[in-house]
Amino acid sequence: MKTSKIPSFDYLVNASDILIPVSDVISISLVENRLNFISRACRLLHTESFDTDEAAKTAFNTYALNFESNLPEEAVYRGNNCIARLKFVYGISLFQNAERAILTLTNRYGGTLVSESAKPDTLDEAFQELATTLGGREFEGMGFRWLHANCLLSSRLLPMVEKTPNGVVIKVNDNFVSFVATKDDALKEQLFADIRTALI
Repeated sequence: MKTSKIPSFDYLVNASDILIPVSDVISISLVENRLNFISRACRLLHTESFDTDEAAKTAFNTYALNFESNLPEEAVYRGNNCIARLKFVYGISLFQNAERAILTLTNRYGGTLVSESAKPDTLDEAFQELATTLGGREFEGMGFRWLHANCLLSSRLLPMVEKTPNGVVIKVNDNFVSFVATKDDALKEQLFADIRTALI
């Protein structure tokens, strides 16, 4: 699909077959050579495909810049391959192992709004900045609370928490939200108790 220049500040996408206002989009993700635009209903609104990953990355940077500049009054998170309006974020989590780190922003249904993967320990700063912003006055009404050191979740979501042989899993509406990997039974018991205290 060929996309032309944006005709006004009100529209993010101006293609031959679709016009999408900035206000209708809550996030954009770059996945390989595709751009996915997510609606206020947390559904896929529009996808654009490109011949190369490089072309997709260039388009993402252009869209992300326009997205941010058209939302000057809003807090926006921008990662390397995703961008999201924080007023639509209901939780954040960071998972790390020896091979990679995954930062996930959760939507109002407990599903993934956007996520990005990187080398271990490279997303810590972004996670802390997000946590600081979501813990600020602007988001007081969301009632964010720490479930564990790498998971901040709005009190508007009621998660299921389960001990498993490999750790502790947190889900919302059967959507995976967070996982702490450990086979240490004592650590699992303590973690589960701490999460219970945070929730009840």
